[in-house]
Amino acid sequence: MKTWLIVTPYFAPELEYQEWVLAKGLARLGHRVLVLTKRGEALGLEAERKLSPFPNLQIRRINYLGFRSTFWPFPAELGDWLEGAEGAVLVAPIHGFSYYVGKRLPATLPLTAIFSEFQQWSQPWIAKVYKSGWYRWLFQRCQRLCATTPFGINFIRQKGADRYPDKLRWAPLPFDEEDFYWPPPSERPRSALGQHWLISPTRMNRLKPIALWLRTVIIFLQQHPQWNYRMIGLTDETLRPELDGILRETNMVSRVEIHGLMNGPELLEQYWDADLALYFRPSIGIQQALATGIPLITERRATVVDHLIKEPFNGYFYDEIDGLPKVLATAASHAWQSREALSDFARQWNSRAYVKNVLDL
Repeated sequence: MKTWLIVTPYFAPELEYQEWVLAKGLARLGHRVLVLTKRGEALGLEAERKLSPFPNLQIRRINYLGFRSTFWPFPAELGDWLEGAEGAVLVAPIHGFSYYVGKRLPATLPLTAIFSEFQQWSQPWIAKVYKSGWYRWLFQRCQRLCATTPFGINFIRQKGADRYPDKLRWAPLPFDEEDFYWPPPSERPRSALGQHWLISPTRMNRLKPIALWLRTVIIFLQQHPQWNYRMIGLTDETLRPELDGILRETNMVSRVEIHGLMNGPELLEQYWDADLALYFRPSIGIQQALATGIPLITERRATVVDHLIKEPFNGYFYDEIDGLPKVLATAASHAWQSREALSDFARQWNSRAYVKNVLDL
């Protein structure tokens, strides 16, 4: 098996972002993985716990200077670290870290670039000129140019990647198939029959219109007495009095539950017991939910998930929040395929499939 180098400015196993799932996918397929990242990344007990099952995955942390989201690493000689490497993946090179490390790699080492985030802040003209040269070098140097969304593909095309159509590849965000899956273990007790649960795992804070979301779902609940609702992810307890007041006012105290953040195993249990998942905004949780075979509803303008939801096979989109109760009613009455079928569809984005797609393994 190969030795792969992953160069990424961010590497936090506890957050389950794509660079961590990519590393796990390679390790699970038997490859040796070396991660080059910034000083301070992947530290702490939770990161250590997540890394422990992967002895073939090593991390090297590099000192750097930073401004905004551009990072200038100043590594020592990389030769000893790269011994045996047969391919490298540059994650989020828009931030600079992967680009600057990539410039120090051997010219013969095959490179893959994965573009994900595209912040739209204003930049001085000289920065735009400099970054244009940066992109041109990446596009010419890399053997594969991947982006996690259709928007990302269009972005790098506009920057000059359209000159290399054979290199372009769409690589949607992956999920961990060993953390989220269907069916549950055979010995697990079955959930109570007769009542249906809608679930919304989302970080809830004052930057989001949580009260509006809750009141909108309650409209659906009032028309469908066999349905209940769980919101999961309250991060600001000062919101609870207002939310509890809405539940008392609408007589929904017994049918709506509001929980704090949950870890992966706890969240998996909630997915297993749910019948529908509702996401108000794009989230990696969408793929986690689909992996457990749950049909899903989310906002149509969230184009980063257009590839995940195929109406009416595994979900529906809504256009405006006012129309959400009607879409929920449609989903509640729809005859969905089995959860096994929906889960099978989602497996094309698990860690092993993602690695094989991105790196032609």
